[in-house]
Amino acid sequence: MPKTATVENVIELEPKPVSSKLLVLLGPQNSGKSLLGRAIVERAREQGRDPLILDGDRNDAYLASLFTETDAAGTSARRVRRPDYADDTTVKAWLDAEVSEMEGDGRSRVLDMGGGDLVFPDYAREREIVAMLADARAAIDPVAIHLILPTVSDLAVLERTEGDGLFTPAATILALNAGPVGDTRPAEVVFRRVRGNPIYRSAIARGAREIVVPTLGCMNLVDDAGLSFEQAMARSSPLGLAHRQMVATFRRRLHAELERVSPWLP
Repeated sequence: MPKTATVENVIELEPKPVSSKLLVLLGPQNSGKSLLGRAIVERAREQGRDPLILDGDRNDAYLASLFTETDAAGTSARRVRRPDYADDTTVKAWLDAEVSEMEGDGRSRVLDMGGGDLVFPDYAREREIVAMLADARAAIDPVAIHLILPTVSDLAVLERTEGDGLFTPAATILALNAGPVGDTRPAEVVFRRVRGNPIYRSAIARGAREIVVPTLGCMNLVDDAGLSFEQAMARSSPLGLAHRQMVATFRRRLHAELERVSPWLP
């Protein structure tokens, strides 16, 4: 016998809004934030989603350069948003505008902050950002992604955000990345001291998830050519066969790692 329609039943049947996500890439300089950010964006676009890219790196417009496209008429169109000026006040106002717009458009954002830049921790403290997003009319989920190098001294950003409780959303990803230092040993060896650090262990204990970013030995060639990973793998790529295969292997392994945190990604 069919259920009688009640207010409660109708509410249960109503589709829940799909939450947008604000992913914030954090970490020291040259830790791989732009690499992981571009991989996440490319993955989302391959799956039919199109998150906005926010380049908050005040010293380097590298991410913006990767996602600048040229149309048939030769006109360049930048698909990345950046603040107009680099001073703290302007950057914070820019962040205010972006999170406010998220409340209306429901579109995910991937935010790449400069290495060691303290403007986002300050912003997170001043706005109480996790609570602010939870209070939004639309569903907005904050996601912290910490790029972590093998050296314990490079945990300063994690210690600041975790230790002071500045930005500790339930969705926190700890991305171990030995690529920038060229260490190809197993993660169990390379990151033994990092995994034993009290702040790191505390983050894991509260529910943060770990992924391991594979090393791409020809990353400099991909960057120099200004290629997406998809373009780098194509037969039309300027890379040679061996380097194309290196990119394909890297991408497959990285996507396998990202699947472990897929509910937190756009």
